[in-house]
Amino acid sequence: MVNHLYDIILTCGILVNGISGLDDGLTYERYTNESNHQTAIASRTDLIINCISIGSQALKNDVENPDFILVSALHESKFAPNAVGIGQNGLPLKDRRGHFLYHGALQVTPMWTCPDAMGVPHGTWKENRLDYNGVCNPELAGILFFRKLKKKHRKNDKAVFCEYKKGHPCTAQDFLVPKNMNFVENRMGALSSLRKRLKKFKQNPQLIHKEMHLEVALLLIPLLSIQPTLVSLSESLKESQLWQ
Repeated sequence: MVNHLYDIILTCGILVNGISGLDDGLTYERYTNESNHQTAIASRTDLIINCISIGSQALKNDVENPDFILVSALHESKFAPNAVGIGQNGLPLKDRRGHFLYHGALQVTPMWTCPDAMGVPHGTWKENRLDYNGVCNPELAGILFFRKLKKKHRKNDKAVFCEYKKGHPCTAQDFLVPKNMNFVENRMGALSSLRKRLKKFKQNPQLIHKEMHLEVALLLIPLLSIQPTLVSLSESLKESQLWQ
């Protein structure tokens, strides 16, 4: 079970350690509007800190065992906080009114997820803004939506992932659609693998040095050694000039 900050940090290390392409510089495409397209390069340290931020928000909002949220963030965006959904043509996906369709590390649709998760009135979306009149951000909206689904479906993680993708409860027929089935099975497989690896590293922490990338190990070991709380973690990262 991932119900402590120690587990969140270790979980994030395991997930980021498995991302390919980082040795050559993983690139993100960022769009703030149609004419402002930037390419950003992320390090393992960047991604672990982004991941810990999502996990700690989930803990603060009483999400039980939020590893399924972190697995989703890995698959949706590789923990890129400013990610927008990109279509097959390489350009951002937009709705009929020209607003970005998917936002943030959890790739939520703010027009629907923010009101549903946070009680923000529908129709208050402002073009190219990542908030709803200053009261909604994509990561928190995604976390609260996942919390709602987790309470609704209890231990049925397949139903949680499927409804998160579809935006409404999945029927038996929905699970037979290949793109839905692949979406759910990919995340279920990643969740199962993560829980096995988490158990292994918790039982034998010295394996962090042996089996993880050096950059990951050098960040994780000091953080794990302080038996972190949210406050001590924030202070430790600030001292390391890693917390932006």
